[in-house]
Amino acid sequence: MLEKNPALMFNPMFYNPAREKVLTWGIARASDNQIVGEILLYNIEGQTKCSIGCRVVRLMWGNGIAKEATKELLGYLHQEGMFPIVEAEAMKGNVASCKALEKSGFQLQKEVKNGKFASVIADFYIYRYNFENI
Repeated sequence: MLEKNPALMFNPMFYNPAREKVLTWGIARASDNQIVGEILLYNIEGQTKCSIGCRVVRLMWGNGIAKEATKELLGYLHQEGMFPIVEAEAMKGNVASCKALEKSGFQLQKEVKNGKFASVIADFYIYRYNFENI
């Protein structure tokens, strides 16, 4: 189960009941269990489709944490037979996020111009994961 991995632990302090259909895990350093980010599933549609998002504290950028956490969560979803369709979004200028998604096995599906991204209007990419990559 995902909670047993010291690098990715469910943390109820991230739970926000106002954000329905969102599951969030804290990302902790294995060396000291310090929370260094979060990874979440959102836009959950039954057991068939969801989106994945990841945030890492700035001091930890460039260490492959987003890629590792994303791959860990995807492996768990695959093992449990959940969500055969997993999508992710990355802002057009966020090269690091795009690279992390691609290194995790996501493939670019389309570019959105002036679309709603979180709480802003922006250009962004939509990626999709194919579980045949595991």
